[in-house]
Amino acid sequence: DSILNQYKMEFKLFDINLDFTSNAVEYVAEISENRKTGARALVSIWENILTDFQFDLPGSNFSTLKVNRELCEKPKDYLLKMLEKSPFVDFVENFKKEYGIELILDEDVQNYFEHYAQQNNLQISETLKKLLFGASALNYMGVRGTYNITKEMIENEKYFDKLFAKWYENQKK
Repeated sequence: DSILNQYKMEFKLFDINLDFTSNAVEYVAEISENRKTGARALVSIWENILTDFQFDLPGSNFSTLKVNRELCEKPKDYLLKMLEKSPFVDFVENFKKEYGIELILDEDVQNYFEHYAQQNNLQISETLKKLLFGASALNYMGVRGTYNITKEMIENEKYFDKLFAKWYENQKK
């Protein structure tokens, strides 16, 4: 209970009231129990859930954050939804910022990511990072501007590795 009070006090400094539902507390307790590391697990679980909210909510229009099970299960997606920013937009923006390439994810591709996330009990943001991990190779290949991501590319987890290897071989000629 004291860890929850600490978070309430921290958020209150930014005029945000935290409201923890019983199903959120039960969910975190279950995870902690499964890890079998006692109080340390509780602290790290709450940290993983609430850290992004601590950075992104202050200065926003939110004065209350209701911490429920849904938020605890998929905190990053929940935050993006709250901020009306889809995980797809977030990923594309960050990728463009880091590599100078704007990935184009059409509706079929987005549906594939959503389905994959659901089937594997992952957040969409985690799924994007996992399935597009190799896309950073585009940067090393000198790709700039926009780049269309197809369903075939993400279904083949070695797609970007093979693309880079082929590009590299052509550079040696």
